[in-house]
Amino acid sequence: MKKSILGIAFLIGIWGCDKDGDTKPEEDSRYHDSGVVLSAYTGAGGRAGYYAGYYNSLEEAASVDLTQKSSYTNLWVFGKLGPYLYGMSTSGDNKFAKMAVSKTTGIIEEVASFPLAGPSYFALVCNKDVGVVTQFNNLDLVVFNPATMEQTGTIDMSKATNINPQNRRYTYYAGVHRPSDNRLFMFYWTDDPATGLYYDESKIYVEVINLATRQWEKTISYDGGMYAISRGKENPVIDEQGNIYITCQGSYGLDGAIGPVAATKRSRPQIIKISAATNDFDPDYSFNPLNKLGYNGLMIQTLTGTIYDSNGIAYACVNATDESPQLLALIAKYATTGQLTEDEQAQLFNLAFYSVSQRWVRLDLNTQTATVIDDIPATGSFMYPTLYKHNGKLYFQYYDGTTSGFYSYDPATNKALKAVTVTKGGVASELNFLEE
Repeated sequence: MKKSILGIAFLIGIWGCDKDGDTKPEEDSRYHDSGVVLSAYTGAGGRAGYYAGYYNSLEEAASVDLTQKSSYTNLWVFGKLGPYLYGMSTSGDNKFAKMAVSKTTGIIEEVASFPLAGPSYFALVCNKDVGVVTQFNNLDLVVFNPATMEQTGTIDMSKATNINPQNRRYTYYAGVHRPSDNRLFMFYWTDDPATGLYYDESKIYVEVINLATRQWEKTISYDGGMYAISRGKENPVIDEQGNIYITCQGSYGLDGAIGPVAATKRSRPQIIKISAATNDFDPDYSFNPLNKLGYNGLMIQTLTGTIYDSNGIAYACVNATDESPQLLALIAKYATTGQLTEDEQAQLFNLAFYSVSQRWVRLDLNTQTATVIDDIPATGSFMYPTLYKHNGKLYFQYYDGTTSGFYSYDPATNKALKAVTVTKGGVASELNFLEE
C-alpha cells in the first residue's frame, strides 16, 4: 500500500518567488497575466491525472465543472513569477518547465523547459534570476535562470548527509530560501523500501547552502523529529526576523508508536524552529498544535499545509475531530491480532487520512497557541492541504466528502466564506493567482 500511493503522498511543493522587474519579456503578450488557474486531481478510470481551467476572476470560478476544461498528465506548481508557473512538465516527461496560460486557447502551455535525468518532486524559484531543482536519488541541486530557463550550474552536495544510499531512496522534499542572507535550507528525505515508514530516520537533517557562492556550508540536525514535509505549498516558513519554522509529520503511527501513550515526540506532528541568530535548531522549541487544541489523545495525528501570514501568525490543517468508531475498531483489531485483510488495510488508511476529520487552524508561533477557524467546517484536506495568500486574504482548500474547492478567509475579521467549488473533475488541488 505504501508504494502504491507514493506518487500522491510526495507531490509536495513550495512557493519561493520575488516580484518581477519592471520590464516584462515580449512573450508575456501571448499569455494571461491576471485571473486564476484552478486545478483538481482525479483518479477516474484508475488513471491519475489533473483537470485545470483558467478563469478571469474568482467569481467566475465560484461553481465549476472542471471536466469541461483541459486535462493534464501532471500539474503541480513549485513556484510562480508573474504570469509564469514552474513545475515538472504537464506531459509527465522528466522535464522542468516554465508554463503560462494561452490567451487564445486558455490552455496551460509550456513556454520553455530543460530535461532532467529523472523525476523531481521539489523546486524553488528564489527570485527572477535564480531557481533550484532537486533530483530524485541525486542530492546535487540543478540551478537555473527562471527568465531564460537556462541551466546555470549545479550545487555539489557530496558533503551533505546521505544515509545508506545504496539501499535507500533519497532527495530533498522541502526547502526554503532566505533572501536576507541568500541562504538555502534543504530538508533531507530518506526512505528504506523494506519498511512501512515514509521516513526512516529519527532525526531531521537540514543542509545549509550559500546561494551566492553556490557552496554547501554545513549540516544541522534535530534529534526528536521525523518527516519534515507538510504536504502543502509553503513549508518551511520564515518570519520577519528570519527564523525558520518547519512542520514535521512524525510517523503517522506507521512505526508502531500510535496514540497518546505509545507515541514519542518524534513520532507525533510538531513545528520546530531554526533560529536566525544561530542558523541552527532551537532545542527548546517544539510546538504541537494538537496538544493546544486538546486532541493529543487521537490515535492518528496529522499536521499539514503550513503557511505564514505576519507577526508570528501562521495557518495549518490538523486532525481536530473525534475519531470514528470504525477507525478505532480497525486499530484495535490490528493491535490485538497484528493482522488486517487487504480491504481492511485500505479502509484503515482511508479513514485515518482521507476522512472529513481535519480543521484549518490559526497558529501563533510565538505563544505556541492554536485556534480553530470556525467558519471553515471539517475537511478531508490531507491529500491536498493547499492554501494561498492573495490581496490580503488567504484561501484554504476543502473537501467535504462530495465536493471540494477553496474558502476565502479575511485574517482581519477572522471570517471565511466559500469562494470556489469544484462540482466535477476530482479533488481541488491548486488555486494559482496569475497576477502579483
